[in-house]
Amino acid sequence: MSDQLSPLMPSVSDQVSVGDVVERLTLWKFASFSKDWFGDALREAGDMNSMDARRREIVFAVCIAENYLVEWVRDDVLHREFRLVDHYFPAEGRKIGVTDRWRQVVEHLYEDGTISGKPDWGQKFWSDFTNLAEWRNGLIHGRVSRPDTDGLASKERPLPSIEQLQGLEAGWAINVVTRLICELHKSVGTPTPNWLALPSKLA
Repeated sequence: MSDQLSPLMPSVSDQVSVGDVVERLTLWKFASFSKDWFGDALREAGDMNSMDARRREIVFAVCIAENYLVEWVRDDVLHREFRLVDHYFPAEGRKIGVTDRWRQVVEHLYEDGTISGKPDWGQKFWSDFTNLAEWRNGLIHGRVSRPDTDGLASKERPLPSIEQLQGLEAGWAINVVTRLICELHKSVGTPTPNWLALPSKLA
C-alpha cells in the first residue's frame, strides 16, 4: 500500500461535458488506519512490565490486521476501484470474525486470479494469529472477566487468564501481526509497507 496516503481523502460528485456526452464524475473519500494502529500497538509494546499494556497491545494488534486487509485489497489489489470493494467485503449478510475474513478474502482473490499466490494456512504464523484473535475476542467480549477455579471445563474459564496476561512477553502481539502481513506479501510477491518495521528489542 502507498505510505503517502493522507488520513482522509475528499469526496465530490459533479457532471462534466465531453463533446456531446455528459459523464458523471464521482470522487470517493476514504481513510487508512492500519499504520496508526501499528503505532498504537508499538507504544504499548514498549511498556515491558505492564499487564494493561499487554491487554491494549493485543487489541491494537488485531485492529492492525482488520484494517490492513481492507486497505491492502482496496489500494494494492483493486487499485482503488472502490465499487469492487463490496465484492470481497459485502456490507450485507452474515458477519464473520477476523480469522475467517482473512482466509475467505485471500482465497476469493486467489480463486478469481486477482492475486498470484496465497499463504500456507498450515504454518505457525497462522496458528499464532488465530490464538491472538481468540485472546482479543476474550478481552473485548468479556470472557477475560469470567471467574475461575479448579475443575472448570476449558470453555468456562477466562481467556486469556490473568496468568497468561502477566506472563506474556512485550511485543508478542505486534510480532504476530507483523509476520501475518509479511507472509501475505511474500505469498503474492509484493513488498511490505515501509512502516511495518519493529525496533530491534521487539523483533
